[in-house]
Amino acid sequence: EEVIAATYSPSKQWIECGSGSHGRVYVEILHCDKLPNCDAGGGLAGNKTNAFVNIVYEDAAVQTDVLQNCLSPLWLPWTKRAFAFNRTHPLSSMYIGVFHYDVVNPLGHQGIGRIAINLQQMRAHHDYILKYNLHHSSVYSNRTPNGSITVRLRIDPGGSEKAFLLQTIQPLCQFEINVKKRKTQAIVKYTCYGHHVEDKFDINLLKSQANEMMELLQDVQYVVVDATKSLIFWRGQVMLGKADFPLYSLLAYIFCAYV
Repeated sequence: EEVIAATYSPSKQWIECGSGSHGRVYVEILHCDKLPNCDAGGGLAGNKTNAFVNIVYEDAAVQTDVLQNCLSPLWLPWTKRAFAFNRTHPLSSMYIGVFHYDVVNPLGHQGIGRIAINLQQMRAHHDYILKYNLHHSSVYSNRTPNGSITVRLRIDPGGSEKAFLLQTIQPLCQFEINVKKRKTQAIVKYTCYGHHVEDKFDINLLKSQANEMMELLQDVQYVVVDATKSLIFWRGQVMLGKADFPLYSLLAYIFCAYV
């Protein structure tokens, strides 16, 4: 319990990255839980997953320290776990991938799971402790998590609120990340896209997209039916004081009466 409590203590060192000038996004990798054993020997020799985390945000890609032989690794405050990203656009998403450090495999380190964090709904100057399930890809509907990751995140918008709002209406930029090694390129690609390959046919992906369209159709159907019932039966639609007033039904009645 003391070790877990120490994990949530403030980080001792921060690594600054990114070339933006519109505030900063502070992120700390705290711990992962119930990761699969990715060791080549399957744990027969007592070896377990050598976990590390890769973060991609705009034009920057960074990695944490590697924690050896642990399925629930904890990055303590003095380890390489805290990063301050200089932000270019307020609506950019952050991508985080968890990997098994594999020295033997010539194809690169093994991806365990990834997440994408939408920063648009987060308030500035608030500390968020977020826990996500890890998956290989976000495009499949039927999927099993490969453990979870917990991060701490805070946004500093920088400058005035007016400048921040003006920046949000600008179009999103297309960022490029240059790396020196092929393994690093594979890590960045997996962190952003997962195992899914867009130019390869996958029947499971086709089924997932069909299920997503059916769910969307059901949601639209429910909204239309509910709105129609509310309009016809004069249900409360707009809060006036402490009571719901059927404003839309009244407007529809007036419109029909004069037409």
